[in-house]
Amino acid sequence: MLADPDVAAFTVTSLTDQPEPAVRRGIARFLAGRGAGDLVLVYLSCHGLLDARGRLFFAAADTVKAELAATAVEAG
Repeated sequence: MLADPDVAAFTVTSLTDQPEPAVRRGIARFLAGRGAGDLVLVYLSCHGLLDARGRLFFAAADTVKAELAATAVEAG
């Protein structure tokens, strides 16, 4: 729907069931070169997990709950 030119006409990059490094790189590539005047939408449909300190992480296909800092994408 976001890519539909009659609805939103966003350029859509989809990362489905990818490991953490691919998700992190995909987000970085998507945001690279964006300026202050650009409209950017990052939409994530995934599980959110909290670590022992209450920090939010986005889960990837290879996320290990006991190792969130190393295997998930930190929301910050």
